[in-house]
Amino acid sequence: MEEKKNETPLKELLIKSEEINERLLADILKPYALIEEGTGELIPTENFGSLQAEGKIIVVFLYSKAKFRLGFSSSEKLKPRDVENLVGLKGNTVRPILKKLKEANLIKADEEGYWLPNININRAKEFLTNLKVKK
Repeated sequence: MEEKKNETPLKELLIKSEEINERLLADILKPYALIEEGTGELIPTENFGSLQAEGKIIVVFLYSKAKFRLGFSSSEKLKPRDVENLVGLKGNTVRPILKKLKEANLIKADEEGYWLPNININRAKEFLTNLKVKK
């Protein structure tokens, strides 16, 4: 009986959740941002520049998650000041967007900072897809 279970075609469906998340994360990020191999620095693409502020902030959270997974940082959590610096926007633009994204349950926050939970990577993709591109 055990042999049949191991031979099931359903085995093709088995994958580690971190592999799914990392593949999805790379697919979402690639059009908007790359990561410098030696330093982990964010390298925005031309598409990043065409995003509205909300889209840029979502990309920055995805970047922070990828940077953490690649071992370039000890946490994926970002302070509002970190987001401001990475996106290149002022706090009076960034903070209301952080609040909006938190209220939409896309990002979470605690005393250490803001982050995008793994379960919301697909939602982040949807947000980016649905955001209007600046003209």
